[in-house]
Amino acid sequence: MRVATYLGAAMVAALLPAAASSAQPGAHVGEGIQASAATAPLPYTCQVLGQTRTFLVQVSTDAPTRLAFGETVAATATATITVPEDVTTTFRDDLRAASVDGQLALPGGVNKAMAAWTLPIARTALPPAGSSLVLTSAVPVGTFEGKRIDQKWRVRIGAELSGTLALYRADGSPASPVPNVTIACTLTDRERARVQKITTVKDTTTTTVRGKDTTKGSRGKAKITVVSTHGRNPKGEVRVKVFHRGELVSDRVVELEKGKAKVRTRRLDERGWSVTAKYLGSSKMRGSHGSDKVKVR
Repeated sequence: MRVATYLGAAMVAALLPAAASSAQPGAHVGEGIQASAATAPLPYTCQVLGQTRTFLVQVSTDAPTRLAFGETVAATATATITVPEDVTTTFRDDLRAASVDGQLALPGGVNKAMAAWTLPIARTALPPAGSSLVLTSAVPVGTFEGKRIDQKWRVRIGAELSGTLALYRADGSPASPVPNVTIACTLTDRERARVQKITTVKDTTTTTVRGKDTTKGSRGKAKITVVSTHGRNPKGEVRVKVFHRGELVSDRVVELEKGKAKVRTRRLDERGWSVTAKYLGSSKMRGSHGSDKVKVR
């Protein structure tokens, strides 16, 4: 692998210890990243500075594992790359670098639609001795729409990671004599790894009952409204019960029309009436219930 034109291969190899070293077991991979799912830290075998080393790569997403029917989410994936401690030491002590940035590429995508994700690496300060360099980068994954119950997506990453890291001195000037380091990595014995599975599930609903005040001797009225969390009109039936002072007087099932229903009671001559409604749910919506009083004046 060509690392830089400034040093011979023997000199570059001498900068790293002879024995290969992986990232520190105690390295905090992906710490602080809020995600609903992520890969385990995956060992990528990398060629860097003329030697073979193991980098740990973890990819997470901010998409939910369960997407509600009617919900739309634009998701982002965050890749965390942990550079092993001995390579970090070489950057800092032997190449006199204080910070790095650059650009890496990692195949990724949804289901079978894989593409090369471009991972820009922002300027990152090298850690003190005894620590591993941790690089992070975010990339849009796509937009997920819950149009069908049990619809599934699988976010995956591929087995190759490659790119170039630029090294900088403390004053911000390029490091010398090695200003750039290239890496080329492969995930051993795997073609790809799954980051997350997303499944469309029923949406939640809210049922509201509004009892109308009535005069003594008139029939009571109540309006029932069922709404979904993500804006679709619930379909199906509501079970409506009418109570007088806690005693069940009427029990019926009413069909919703555009998420609404109306009920009328018998003539009311006394106080103490109430109405409860339970939405029975549907193939796309979860059930819910509500209640209210019907005041007699």
